[in-house]
Amino acid sequence: MRGVITVITSVEPTSAEKTTTRLLWLDLTRKCQLNCTHCYNASGPDGTHGTMTGEDWISVLDQATAYGVRNIQFIGGEPTMHPDFTDLVDHALTIGLHVEVFSNLVHVSNECWEIFQRRGVSLATSYYSDRAEEHEGMTRRRSHDRTRTNIERHDDNDDECSPGFPGTECTPRN
Repeated sequence: MRGVITVITSVEPTSAEKTTTRLLWLDLTRKCQLNCTHCYNASGPDGTHGTMTGEDWISVLDQATAYGVRNIQFIGGEPTMHPDFTDLVDHALTIGLHVEVFSNLVHVSNECWEIFQRRGVSLATSYYSDRAEEHEGMTRRRSHDRTRTNIERHDDNDDECSPGFPGTECTPRN
């Protein structure tokens, strides 16, 4: 897997170099518990985390901030499966970025639940149907019950999060 972005070598742009780009999608991994029929980057159980190190991703976050980016979305595959995921979210928040995590919500560790509750983090997911056979027809794995349970768990933990069905996105904390 190649990096999805081009690494910028200068971290000190002049005001003329700053971008109007405000959102950057960071495709952290092609590893995923699911094997969705429509996956745009062929992620799945056999996917890899690619060649970029945690330090490389930290550099991308720093450079993005220096160029005026204010919002990051961690995507993949399943971004929570990346070994540096929590460190990357923590760094992004520390440097003032708003973070959205696009997760399939199939398996959410306690550490990730803590991350999802932090100020400046929003959560997005795909929920294809309230009928398990339709949802699982898309994901090609038994995932419906876990995804739905974790959507409800997140909603229970966050009064500001009101996911809709079938496609759901939780609102950010202000």
